[in-house]
Amino acid sequence: MRVESESFPEKLKEIAIEIKEMGGKSIGIQLPDGLKRYAIKISDILTKEGFEVYISGEPSFGACDVDMNLLDITDALIHIGHTPLIKNERIFYMPYYIDYDIEGVADALDLINGEDVILISTAQYAWKLPDVKKFLEENGFNVELKKGGRGTLPGQILGCSFKPAQGRGEILFIGDGRFHPLGVAIRYGKRVVTWNPLTSETGEITPGNFLKRRYAILSKCYELKSCGIILSTKPGQRRLTLAGKAKEMAKKKYTSDIVVVDNLSNEKLENLPYDFYVNTACPRITYDDADSFSKPLITFHELEMLTGMREWEPYIIDEMV
Repeated sequence: MRVESESFPEKLKEIAIEIKEMGGKSIGIQLPDGLKRYAIKISDILTKEGFEVYISGEPSFGACDVDMNLLDITDALIHIGHTPLIKNERIFYMPYYIDYDIEGVADALDLINGEDVILISTAQYAWKLPDVKKFLEENGFNVELKKGGRGTLPGQILGCSFKPAQGRGEILFIGDGRFHPLGVAIRYGKRVVTWNPLTSETGEITPGNFLKRRYAILSKCYELKSCGIILSTKPGQRRLTLAGKAKEMAKKKYTSDIVVVDNLSNEKLENLPYDFYVNTACPRITYDDADSFSKPLITFHELEMLTGMREWEPYIIDEMV
């Protein structure tokens, strides 16, 4: 396994040239927690190029989570680790790709029923999906690999956008973690075959216990009296129109207000008086971090269910499109 950190200096210098051409003299650097160990190395490279460098100490949860406060005090921002999402001539994205042996996917082929395969992955692995597609086709499969939603690479899904998984055939997810394939399984009502290039583990994901947990949380909200509608200030998560709709819908049954936050956490909500919260920010917070909140946190579609605007089945997962 090899990570493409070796190419960081060259890519940074290419971006530095672009920033110099636009007259920039200061650069902000934003890194996800897993890559923050490179902060000194990156700062050293850019300082030698003549820039004043500022490192963001804030978390970076995805391409939607850009440190706009840092951009306010610098000429440009380099957002490292994710593919482009927010269009801004002063924001430069530098994705972080993981190299892997595509032939390892052969371990998952016995789990695939039929010959039609829809190939999906996350940004770190999606860059090699065209090669995986070729390998699968050489082994007799009909492979669908397409762009869609918020992803920039063919087959790339995000935690809030699953459109490339739409289609006919078995879904094969290449990557690590359960959240992304679980979201796809719920969104399209199909099992998802998984292969982890880091561990060579294979498996399959079905909605199962996830739905039981969500329905249990909704049941707790049914007799409550008030709700806060979470509106994120993050540019890639700011769903102002949806928050407004949620507030109006909630009025049918609950006292409601819009609560504006940047990084959503239990600590920020604990001192507020609302009985539960409707999250219009990143959907992953609702699904991945539900146990971290002392009060129920639900989605817009779940609010529709509570107010009688939507049936409880089939369950609709929250997506940003």
